[in-house]
Amino acid sequence: MPRHFVSEGGYYNEIVIEFDAFYSSLPESIDAIFYIEGPCTDRRPQPWVPGRQQAKCEEYARWAHAELQRRWPQRARDIPLIRLNPRSWTEPFSLAGGA
Repeated sequence: MPRHFVSEGGYYNEIVIEFDAFYSSLPESIDAIFYIEGPCTDRRPQPWVPGRQQAKCEEYARWAHAELQRRWPQRARDIPLIRLNPRSWTEPFSLAGGA
């Protein structure tokens, strides 16, 4: 049976950050907002998103990127929204249009 990269949920990534330094340096402590290209099968509610329940996929990344731009319009303008194509070994990242 073929494995599905996104929907299995078996892939794991963890980062450890010092919160006070990260928070006090916002938005510069964020290099980019990204989402994985393709259909999103994760439909779990995101209750921390005001007024909306949405998936943590492209829609969520676009919301987070827009919020970053809204909160810090001058300082966050150079933080890109990135699309990740995990099937491309030569160019996995590209700028997402319509951001």
